[in-house]
Amino acid sequence: MDLVGAKRVRIQPAGSDEIFVIEGKESKGGVISAEIEGLSKEPSRVFASNVAYYVSGKGTGETSVTFTLLDIPGKVEDEILGYKTDESGISFVGEDTDAPYCAVTLESEDLSGEKAVLAFFKGKFSRDAVSAETTTNEAPEPEGSEYTFTPISDDRDGKSEGQVMAKYVGNEEETFKELEDLVFDTTDDGGSGE
Repeated sequence: MDLVGAKRVRIQPAGSDEIFVIEGKESKGGVISAEIEGLSKEPSRVFASNVAYYVSGKGTGETSVTFTLLDIPGKVEDEILGYKTDESGISFVGEDTDAPYCAVTLESEDLSGEKAVLAFFKGKFSRDAVSAETTTNEAPEPEGSEYTFTPISDDRDGKSEGQVMAKYVGNEEETFKELEDLVFDTTDDGGSGE
């Protein structure tokens, strides 16, 4: 499936009833790109009687999503990466840093212009590097930062159990709502998600 654009990313940390929306609104961050890899397991041949008898390739590979995001609010970044923040607003990264599981959706369009949503039920975000460069005479052009999301199979009972990703392309709002209800925990207690 070919997608055009990256309109919106929604993220809900496990145990939280808050859903962070990154969609290009001022001071709330924007989505530059998303690249999904590892949706298919690398096929391997099984030999018997001196011939390739069977191809094994069930399941997914090592699925990952690389999001390039711009100007993500510090509170959102700290929460999805598991950084500790004290009452003064100082964030700490160290031996006890542990990102929470998160549910994520990516909204885009297909080549015909229909809305497309890719949903990941459970996974963790990581960010490997932070960079800083000197200013010059030219007007600065901010660049996005890369965040890797590593999804795993959903362990909740229901139709998403054992699934890593779901997608829907179309124009039925009821189906988008159904997908959203599968992905995000909308119970009063926020759910555990772990």
